[in-house]
Amino acid sequence: MKREHASKFIPLVKAFGEGKTIQYRDGQGHWLDINNPSFGNEPEDYRVKPEATEIVRWVTAHNTDHSSDRVIVYTSVYEPQAVAHSIGAAKVKYTFEDGKLVKAEVIE
Repeated sequence: MKREHASKFIPLVKAFGEGKTIQYRDGQGHWLDINNPSFGNEPEDYRVKPEATEIVRWVTAHNTDHSSDRVIVYTSVYEPQAVAHSIGAAKVKYTFEDGKLVKAEVIE
């Protein structure tokens, strides 16, 4: 580790000591989990693994034209009320990691 980078590694070392996962950016820009970071590269090549973000939304499907297979899907934080042409609704939990959807689960 270079002396001028030491202060930039402090939050990473602290997080590692608290049991958080440290990631290393490989040469292709992918973030990889590492078990025993050595912090031998530039500080920008390391980060604390972002925690997953979960959001819950109601998803409602509507068919406004009964003669076609076209369906319009709406999402909302509010439980849908009975609406004409509604063909179904579900409460869905979406899980994102690093800004990417990794899981969608119907919970109700």
